[in-house]
Amino acid sequence: EQVVAKIGTAEVATDPMPPSVADTFIMLKDRSDWPNPRKPRAELIAELEENYQVVTIKPSAVVCAIGSNISIPGVLARATKALADAEVNVNCVSQTLRQVNMQFIVEREDYKRSIVALNHSLCVNSGTPVPVA
Repeated sequence: EQVVAKIGTAEVATDPMPPSVADTFIMLKDRSDWPNPRKPRAELIAELEENYQVVTIKPSAVVCAIGSNISIPGVLARATKALADAEVNVNCVSQTLRQVNMQFIVEREDYKRSIVALNHSLCVNSGTPVPVA
């Protein structure tokens, strides 16, 4: 359904990944939308492992913030701070060049908490701390 990559950067001293390396996240569609919905999960993982160096299976969710004010300085920082305050670890973040969409890849178990945190921080009350659920 979606492929997202996180590329290392030389500008951040704490980034353990060099600029020539990328983590790639593959978000699968629902099994009913697969070309072969009857293919066993183990077989799919084996095919991925044959073609890629490392395959890690992690239940994840994509949470998006969409709006025309995303280009305002500090909005991305406020969003990531809200997620951190809600004790949500962000595995990957992407922002479109048109700056109308931010996408966060989080653990699936943190999905609802992420929605609440982002809504509270960016929509409901952008000036107060996010309550921890």
